[in-house]
Amino acid sequence: MPNDTYSIDGVPLDDPAGRWLLTAKTELPQWGSMVSPSVKVPRYDGVLALAPMAAGVSTVKLELLILAAHQTAGLRILRRITGARSLHTMGWTRRDGEELEAQVRVSSSVSAKPKGVDGDLLVSFTVEAVAGEWRRKTPERVDAVTNGRKSFPVVSGKDAIATHIAVKADTDGGTVVVRDIIGDSSLSVGRVPSQQWLVIDTEGWDVRSVPAGRELTAGVDDPTTMPVYQRATPTLSISPGGFRLTQRENGDGVIEVNGGTAILWWKGAY
Repeated sequence: MPNDTYSIDGVPLDDPAGRWLLTAKTELPQWGSMVSPSVKVPRYDGVLALAPMAAGVSTVKLELLILAAHQTAGLRILRRITGARSLHTMGWTRRDGEELEAQVRVSSSVSAKPKGVDGDLLVSFTVEAVAGEWRRKTPERVDAVTNGRKSFPVVSGKDAIATHIAVKADTDGGTVVVRDIIGDSSLSVGRVPSQQWLVIDTEGWDVRSVPAGRELTAGVDDPTTMPVYQRATPTLSISPGGFRLTQRENGDGVIEVNGGTAILWWKGAY
């Protein structure tokens, strides 16, 4: 069975040409500790039964062996990663084939030391996923739900995030509300047309008009190809932390739509 593999900004850290490779000291991602949130309610004593939540970042310790004959190319790639202060997209392909990704930054100094007598080089450093989680690279779609509930399987380690939701109202200018029945996430948007779809980026608070015939791909299409729909933006409401999908005991998620029709795109989160 193949091992887990990583890439950063599309560059495999196990080079297919064999110029550099990850050593056995490379670790699987480590998650932040769990904490119990504390809530104070004025004029009341006691404890609210809130579920623990993950705090901190997810870290990955990496060690690469760069072969002597390819150090120029290997070090050039590493400098591009470790020398920049910007975020990078790190891919994680699990041994079962599932592809995850996260926005990461280098969080340690870079250590380099010779390996053997042939001039090979060992380079080690740590990156951290700033959001504290890894997400599936490819989103799943929940097809149209009109004024009702729909269940669907959510197969992930923790929960899932609905990154985009497309809506169309029953009446022109109406309000569409989408809720996660198992958890407490919700989205409400008003001034929604009845003859045209809108797509909402739930993390970027961005509302776009969907061209005719593209409603089934609106959640994965390039947003710059769709005009901004400013009329609905002042009425947009989304739960803090984004639209999270909570699993039932059987692994299903359940959403409810009122006031129109919705299509939802989600990514499993770990």
